[in-house]
Amino acid sequence: MIGLLKKTDRTKTGAETALKPNRLERWQQRRFKDIGDSIGQAPETERLATNAQYSVRDAIPKMLLRETQLALKPLPLLKTRAERKEIFRKLKEDIREVLPRVYEDIEAAYERDPATKDRNEAALCLQGIEAVALYRIAHRFYLRGDTISARLINRHSHAKTSIDIHPGAEIGRRFFIDHGTGTVIGETAHFGDDCTVYHGVTTGTRDLAFEQTNDGEIKAVGGKRHATIGNGVIIWANATLVGAITIGNGSKIGANALVMDDVPPESTVVGIHSRSIPGLKNVKTGGC
Repeated sequence: MIGLLKKTDRTKTGAETALKPNRLERWQQRRFKDIGDSIGQAPETERLATNAQYSVRDAIPKMLLRETQLALKPLPLLKTRAERKEIFRKLKEDIREVLPRVYEDIEAAYERDPATKDRNEAALCLQGIEAVALYRIAHRFYLRGDTISARLINRHSHAKTSIDIHPGAEIGRRFFIDHGTGTVIGETAHFGDDCTVYHGVTTGTRDLAFEQTNDGEIKAVGGKRHATIGNGVIIWANATLVGAITIGNGSKIGANALVMDDVPPESTVVGIHSRSIPGLKNVKTGGC
């Protein structure tokens, strides 16, 4: 937490220098404690560090609240005071609702990433975890029709993690983005449960339709434009999935593949333009 500090004071021994927070920082600390208490403490668990002084698990909702508050700082330009008050009331509810999914994502990261040594490291150090957690909050705003707040959270997350997940995308449980830099997930993309995505992966659109608005402007129109990805799919680094294609359950998309057609379940596809390899299952197709 950033706060202003008083002039340094020396301890009685003079061997160490102690920094004492000023009134502003003490007020910030109390404020965030009160907000965290209003969200509610997370359930007890032996898997994330807990002790009398500090709990990683209990810190997660406060961390998410802090990041979303930073993301929503431009709201006074767009919303009235009453609207902002309602947005932050719903934000606390959203954080409570997404926490079980966030904890599942942390568990998935720990299980699937050999470089992550414990769950606390997954929770605090993996940018993919933070990006997906913020997406899950933004998605709830998107579903309520508050696309401005949703996109502000998305913009903040993208700037901080280099991972761009549109809040309109649908992502299932135990989702893991490893490394993540340069990953882009479009608005109408759909991921099932237990999917793993590596850095540089893009779910993009193939064609855009345009129409003239009542004001005479030309505007791209929506509709299903991005891939539908089944359960247990692994997409290795820098693969690109183009258009409203379907990737079957349990499939693997090789590194740097360009996928423009449907992929059957339990398939392995590689290459540009990618091609299916008959008879190959559970083959390592990429890496990091």
